[in-house]
Amino acid sequence: MSPPTSNTNLPTVQASQLLGLSEHTLRNWARGRVDRGKKVEPKLKEGVHWFRRGAGHNSPLIFRIRECREFLDSQGYPLPPLQPVAEGQG
Repeated sequence: MSPPTSNTNLPTVQASQLLGLSEHTLRNWARGRVDRGKKVEPKLKEGVHWFRRGAGHNSPLIFRIRECREFLDSQGYPLPPLQPVAEGQG
């Protein structure tokens, strides 16, 4: 596997490693969530920051690393340096 770059599209597990977020947080930011009975809108936009691998609702989420890093940086989140993701992850 070649080292990921900022132009890489990665599944949730690998993307979370590169972005310095937990998988749970990354999924919640992509899909939104329910908090105390109220819908919390997603922070990351489908088609901009992420997309589904297939047409089905349960298809894996694929994250656009460059766009996600730009969003996180604009929001003041600390970004880890890009480094290779462990083989077999994701």
